[in-house]
Amino acid sequence: MKVELIVPSDLSEITLKQYQKFLKLQDSNEDSYFLQCKMIEIFCNLEAKNVRMLKVGDANKVVEVLNNMFEAKPDLTRRFKIGGVEYGMIPNLDDISLGEYIDLDTYIGDWQNMQIAMNVLYRPIEKSIGNKYTIVEYEVDAKEKLEEIPMDIVLGSIFFLYNLGIELSMVMVNYLEQPQTANSMHQDIFPLAHIIVNSVSVEEQALRFSITILACDIVDQTKDLTTDRFTGNTNEQDILNTQLAVLNRLIQRLRMGQLHQDMYQLEGNPSLEPFMDRFENQLAGWSASIDILIYNDIYIC
Repeated sequence: MKVELIVPSDLSEITLKQYQKFLKLQDSNEDSYFLQCKMIEIFCNLEAKNVRMLKVGDANKVVEVLNNMFEAKPDLTRRFKIGGVEYGMIPNLDDISLGEYIDLDTYIGDWQNMQIAMNVLYRPIEKSIGNKYTIVEYEVDAKEKLEEIPMDIVLGSIFFLYNLGIELSMVMVNYLEQPQTANSMHQDIFPLAHIIVNSVSVEEQALRFSITILACDIVDQTKDLTTDRFTGNTNEQDILNTQLAVLNRLIQRLRMGQLHQDMYQLEGNPSLEPFMDRFENQLAGWSASIDILIYNDIYIC
């Protein structure tokens, strides 16, 4: 009996929903033959009984093609269509709301809920003139609509955010290392977080990273008459409150969240210290000293 097999030519032919289905099976099974069959079944839309009828050589070639496909690093896609609806990426990430930021930060590393993160980044286009467009307001309940988003768009957006994070980190490194005057670098985006790896201890089954995280923002001072002795005429107290919440959220995710499940685990209780008027640009915030354990996958033998 002949089996008709259509192998995807690139990631645009694989949906997020398909990838989530395969990852769920992969997380609960270690049998390589079972996973190969499921990979072909899911990504090639082939019934399980027909997968088993393939020649071993043909099946191996299909799996190799699919594996190589996921090694690609697609470019960012800003506009695309699903089911006749055109979606567009948030035109300006600087204008992202608190709710959007929380959902994006929470789910961008969680593959089984990745459609929620995609729902933050991409929304139906409301109005369009040339390359300019506006998108509809963020709706949490619309997340299922993007389960059919192609994987090249998903991975392209993830790589974009990853590279954006590296660029922002480098800005922070240069900013801390070079003396600056207040507001002299108008391209800096605040608030900022800076991670410093102080040392790494190699233990028998784990690597212990001793790191310092700075979460900070620029202190704004007004010339208005001081009416509150506690807050004064600056936003320093607001910065301390907000940046403490940011670090507290990170710590809790290291204790119980997705980071903990991914084997980035907190050791002990972190120590947080506030700082004010630090560096020449008058930054305020918190410094957190944290020990993180990750699995040591290198053995003596």
